[in-house]
Amino acid sequence: MYTVAIVEDDAAHAAELARMIDASPAAERLEFAAAWRAVDNIQRTPSDDASSRPLDADLHRSLSTAALPDILFVDVRLADGVNGIDLVRRLIPSAAPVQIIYVSAYLEYAPAAYHTRHTWFLSKPVVQDELDAALARAVEALDTGRTEPLLVHQGSSLIRIAPHEVRYIESDRRKVRIHEHARTVEAYARISELETQLPDQFVRCHKSFLVNLAYVMEFTGRELVLADGAHLPVSQRCRKTFAERLMAFVRRTL
Repeated sequence: MYTVAIVEDDAAHAAELARMIDASPAAERLEFAAAWRAVDNIQRTPSDDASSRPLDADLHRSLSTAALPDILFVDVRLADGVNGIDLVRRLIPSAAPVQIIYVSAYLEYAPAAYHTRHTWFLSKPVVQDELDAALARAVEALDTGRTEPLLVHQGSSLIRIAPHEVRYIESDRRKVRIHEHARTVEAYARISELETQLPDQFVRCHKSFLVNLAYVMEFTGRELVLADGAHLPVSQRCRKTFAERLMAFVRRTL
């Protein structure tokens, strides 16, 4: 799943944008992030208190306490003279893999947007087809970024791992075992760290197991059977989310 946040000082506009995101074909792969004033507006009941807090201060504070979202919608012309493009330039690291989607009723700001790395510039009022296209491009870029090879430490060596070759990963205390077609690589790493670096088709079925959905042949509710015959446990805590992710993956690949 990819996380989405909205930076918008108008609660009604943010709520409408959130509704349109929910209605997009990409919605099944997205979840709203707990980040920046957007959180209050993204919820179905916007918080009145959010409008009294300085947006810039909120963003500064959130950057120090929360992970960046994968996709960030930014209104260009914000309250108190704040410019969303300047906000992105100052507060979002240029190397961060965040997909920035600008939103504005003022098209004269569009040229300035190209001085920052961004995915799309949506004009207000936002049209559903344009938002869908922006999200499709953002998700495609995120997917591409996550297909890059993993590099894991094995003693003094670095081992290159191709994500599409990985069937599943299991955690054993401070080590992980990465099961590929032709080999199993044991390395010092946290399974949670690898999860953030892998494509969206890698899903937890258990706190100690991360599986590539492309290799799942059978899901009984309590265990998985992979294409090579391997059996993996499915915990009660992961069962519902795993089933939803598996169904979404199957629909995308039909």
